[in-house]
Amino acid sequence: MSTTSQLIAVDTARTRRQIAVAVILTTLGVAGAAFFFLVDPSSVVFLPRCPLYTTTGIYCPGCGATRALHELLRGHWLGALRLNALFTLSLPWLGVFGIYRWAMPDRERNTWKPQWTWVLLGMVVAFGVLRNIPVYPFTLLAP
Repeated sequence: MSTTSQLIAVDTARTRRQIAVAVILTTLGVAGAAFFFLVDPSSVVFLPRCPLYTTTGIYCPGCGATRALHELLRGHWLGALRLNALFTLSLPWLGVFGIYRWAMPDRERNTWKPQWTWVLLGMVVAFGVLRNIPVYPFTLLAP
């Protein structure tokens, strides 16, 4: 087997694997979206409650994200924004980032800089702190 045919065989196997992963992730995403479209998280008891809020009364950065997802799937954008602004505003960016990572060749995918991780972590922590300040306008960030 020549070097060219070996590279084609490796590339074909990688493409098949990528297609299989895409099909599985798409299926799980559609099933999850259908579940959260049909089930209202605020009216069921089988979905877990936030342990931080349950024990301390402090909202974590993720509090309200499940209910916000339900509102988004029903087309209520402002309701979702009211429940968790960070989650609602980050979804388009996550989609663009995912498509970018999927479409780029391997050598161009590794462009993530460690500084971005710290910036994102800082944004999540700041959102978590600001939504617990009991003064207007910060009370608007609480779910």
